[in-house]
Amino acid sequence: MQKYRLIENLKKISYGALISGIVLLFYSLTIPKYSDDNKYQELTDRFYQEPLSKDAYYQEIAKITTNKTFIMDFGNGIVSFSLICFVFLFISKINKWGDFKNIKTQNKLGIFIMSNIAWLLMIPGTFLYYYYRGVRGDYPPFADSIGIPILQQITFVLLMLVPLNLFLLVSLKKSKLPTCLFVRLSIYKKTHILWEILFDIFLLLNTISLILFIADGDYIYSCKYVLYLITNVIVCRNIAR
Repeated sequence: MQKYRLIENLKKISYGALISGIVLLFYSLTIPKYSDDNKYQELTDRFYQEPLSKDAYYQEIAKITTNKTFIMDFGNGIVSFSLICFVFLFISKINKWGDFKNIKTQNKLGIFIMSNIAWLLMIPGTFLYYYYRGVRGDYPPFADSIGIPILQQITFVLLMLVPLNLFLLVSLKKSKLPTCLFVRLSIYKKTHILWEILFDIFLLLNTISLILFIADGDYIYSCKYVLYLITNVIVCRNIAR
């Protein structure tokens, strides 16, 4: 049993992930973005002076681009996610996997408010995402204004508030809250199984998205996954009861 203690101690795992992310960040700072800065400048000048297509530019720039950006983004993603996990575990006084069964949900109003807050966090997250990458020089010299994708993404976030809140109203209507966060049904009916499959699919899709967000170094998106997980998908499974 001794060798499993480190695995069970979630705070140590989060702390270890945080340190690993910081190490990756510092390591990325030692790597140049391009293997040849002179060739990068020459390629940029060629684009404006000669008839060089965008596809040809991307092909040439890929040859001299290092993995600095990927390592930096991956480190940022690990740091942001592990930090929010560590804070959540500390506040909830969770040390082992078994401690999760003692966590209580909030009431219906709290779930509704926190779910909307988690979703609206994507608006400042969108600004931060594009602004940071613009300052870092990730976009080519011929790229359009970052205001275009920012406006499109914010519009999408605001429009999706409608189906999100409809989903919350339907799922919370029959829920009995507050209750234990992780509940297990003693008797399963066919409708229960269908609801379980539906919400497990949502959970799987969000987990895949989380991995992509961490790899992309998206601070807000990777952080809000924890809030979304505990306030939306798992809690709303109460509708199946």
